[in-house]
Amino acid sequence: MKPTFILIILIAFSSTLLAQKHETNITLGPLVSVPTYVLLNKQWKTGFGMEAMAQYNFTNRSVLLLQTSFASHGLKNAPGQHSGTKQNINIFSFRGGYKYVFGSSGWYVNGSAGPEYKTASNVEFSYLIGAGKRINLTEDYFVDAGVDYISGGTNVRLNFKALFSIWRNRKS
Repeated sequence: MKPTFILIILIAFSSTLLAQKHETNITLGPLVSVPTYVLLNKQWKTGFGMEAMAQYNFTNRSVLLLQTSFASHGLKNAPGQHSGTKQNINIFSFRGGYKYVFGSSGWYVNGSAGPEYKTASNVEFSYLIGAGKRINLTEDYFVDAGVDYISGGTNVRLNFKALFSIWRNRKS
């Protein structure tokens, strides 16, 4: 059973694809948000959420992005605080950006920026840089799996995501 699983993974990561000029698609999927402060044992806990992205390929390698995401993080109890107190921080963001695809391999880098709203806070400007891989499932469906580094006016964090295509419009 293990060799079959490994073979499927290798085929998925080595598959070639060519994005078509003027192709438009929408993706949606889960994300795990890890504040870098977790590594330093600070207040925020790892968060979970969803991300949606609209993509327009204006060339075979250059893509315009419109992203929106929501993540919810728990907070650790401060020293002396009652352990039954539950606190969450919710983050909603909306960004525009650019993605560059490295040929037919499916590997990409992306960057975007825009406003981000954090619970009990003002709207702040944030930006992200990321990288990932598109994995074709069928001719019409794919998964964009990747990691984004997010910073700016908000807490620095890494988002690990898997976005599934829910709509794809190919133009000749």
